[in-house]
Amino acid sequence: MRDLSGDEFLLRMSMIGALQGLMEVPDLPERFRTEVLALLVNAAKDTVANVRLRAAQALGTAGKNAGEELGRAHVRPILNDLIADKDRDVKHFASESIKFCA
Repeated sequence: MRDLSGDEFLLRMSMIGALQGLMEVPDLPERFRTEVLALLVNAAKDTVANVRLRAAQALGTAGKNAGEELGRAHVRPILNDLIADKDRDVKHFASESIKFCA
């Protein structure tokens, strides 16, 4: 399973930002889009709250640009999990991001 492994959480956050930018590319091949989405889903389970927060933001972009079926099947469930997170900032950004998912 692929992940954004590394001890330095700032590196993981930077990688999430790059992945978010990739999800904004209009003609990104579906296979690549699926791989990026899988990395973001794993990042949403990180132990560091700021990484989960950044993942929630990126998942909002993914939900907006991934298409209705992919957004509903994969992005919304993860954002719903993040809405129940113990960190209030993660909850907030997950709530904001879920608005972009069809």
